[in-house]
Amino acid sequence: MSKSQRVCTWAAFAVLLAAPVLAQSQAQDAMQSAADQAMAIAQIVGAVVLAVVGMIALGRAAYKFSTGDHDAVTSLVTSVVAICLGVAANNF
Repeated sequence: MSKSQRVCTWAAFAVLLAAPVLAQSQAQDAMQSAADQAMAIAQIVGAVVLAVVGMIALGRAAYKFSTGDHDAVTSLVTSVVAICLGVAANNF
């Protein structure tokens, strides 16, 4: 075997050894990107759901205040807590 053939053989061997490492690195990057996207979606969904709950509770509190219901303050507190949790979920 000549010197150039040995060099080519070692170069091919090095490429074969490096290929799994490169593939693993690319897969790891893809998985990290997917995890980041899932976290962003969870933050947005949490914020939107809690904002909707807060708005519904706020409307309920307004209705209870207008009818003179004694439980109106509880609905108002529930709405404020839900909206604050929505903001916290969005900033998590």
